[in-house]
Amino acid sequence: MNNNQTTIHPFNNIIETGLRILSILNASFPVSFDLQMLVYLDYLTVHSGDIVNGVKSLHPAVPSRKGEMFVRRSLIKESLDVFESKGLIVKKYQAYGIEYSVSENATPFIESLSEEYSLELNTKAHWVVNKFVDIDVLELEKYMQRYMTVDDNNVSVKLIING
Repeated sequence: MNNNQTTIHPFNNIIETGLRILSILNASFPVSFDLQMLVYLDYLTVHSGDIVNGVKSLHPAVPSRKGEMFVRRSLIKESLDVFESKGLIVKKYQAYGIEYSVSENATPFIESLSEEYSLELNTKAHWVVNKFVDIDVLELEKYMQRYMTVDDNNVSVKLIING
């Protein structure tokens, strides 16, 4: 066996995750978000069916999906760094922390993508942003924590967001 082989992860890799984050930030422009808000918005974009009156989820509703949120943060951070280095994402240093937004190159890049997944992703990103853009990150965190602690045996559990 060759020890120089590279393992390729076709799903939830830096590029796919970065594309989701880019779509979320593009849908929210000119609003920018910090890393934690992007973690929540990414999860909600992928699993929009978990929200009461939500739209069909982008990815299948696997039983262990709640655990995804705990591993997304570092992957999203890596994705932000890669997409920033390519001139698609802008890092903004604010008095209260770092936020991220899209560059002027993001919209043409996203509009050049015509795959079904990319088109669905943009639709879900716009839906999630429209639903959650006015919710404070602390309020969203409270909802997400409650959602994360609900018994997994209740398969009909839905995330309820006021508004």
